[in-house]
Amino acid sequence: MVIAGKNRDKSEISYEVADLIYHLTVMLVDNDMTWDDIYKEMKRRR
Repeated sequence: MVIAGKNRDKSEISYEVADLIYHLTVMLVDNDMTWDDIYKEMKRRR
């Protein structure tokens, strides 16, 4: 993802970010969590 950003290749960035989101979602589901749990944490940090 970092290399894609450094290369400024939008299609490569889209691919890598989608891959990251997929893997994060799998991890959340595996731990009985949702994106709402993450949003709550982000809001708490404001």
